[in-house]
Amino acid sequence: MSLLNKIGILMFIVVSVLFFVFARQRNQGIDSSGPKMSIEQEILEVSVNDSEEKLLEGITAWDKKDGDVTDSVVLESLSAFISGSTRLATYA
Repeated sequence: MSLLNKIGILMFIVVSVLFFVFARQRNQGIDSSGPKMSIEQEILEVSVNDSEEKLLEGITAWDKKDGDVTDSVVLESLSAFISGSTRLATYA
């Protein structure tokens, strides 16, 4: 085997190892899980005159990377009345 072939193979191995090392390092920094939300009560009774802040009371959110993200929780949607005076709230 010629010297040029040996250098080519060695360069290929070095570049491959560096590629996998940097790819693994980059993937370790990715936050692939979203925040975990919790609510004190499953059913929240509020008046129709209450503000959106009232619907956010008792909700907390925590993220593995960012820590406490409760301040960024928003009321995404409110369903139509399901039965009687019950509505479904979706938070994000």
